[in-house]
Amino acid sequence: MLFRSIRRSVSALSDAAARLAGGDLSVQVRSGTRDELAEVVASFNTVATSFRSLMGDIHSSIGVLAQSSRDLAGAAASMSAGTERQSDSAASAAAAIEQMSANVGQVAENTRTAEGTSVSSSGLAREGEQSSRVAAEEMSGIAREMQGTADRKST
Repeated sequence: MLFRSIRRSVSALSDAAARLAGGDLSVQVRSGTRDELAEVVASFNTVATSFRSLMGDIHSSIGVLAQSSRDLAGAAASMSAGTERQSDSAASAAAAIEQMSANVGQVAENTRTAEGTSVSSSGLAREGEQSSRVAAEEMSGIAREMQGTADRKST
């Protein structure tokens, strides 16, 4: 009888351990005795309860980790989009600077052309002034001659 009682308790512990190893976290063993074997059964039940609690904690941590992973993926996608927008902006700025540089070059060329035209105009203006002076002097000479002729005819 003692042998059967021990054998039933050991068999129940063995079955419970197999079920626990198979993933049944609800397993608990009942002991009908109050001897050392009952202490082993109580220890097994404590281990099973601790294991169940540990697995619950792991499951919760997996959920937190999965959410953190989704959050991190979202942040990475946002950062990637921001980086792409920055790259586009930099390319646009570079194109604008290149266009401004070309415009500055065109302005410089136009300034050189205007300077040449101004120098040429200045020379033509000096020549015109000189021609005007000569013409004025010649007209003054003609006017003096005409005055002299007029004076002689009236006398």
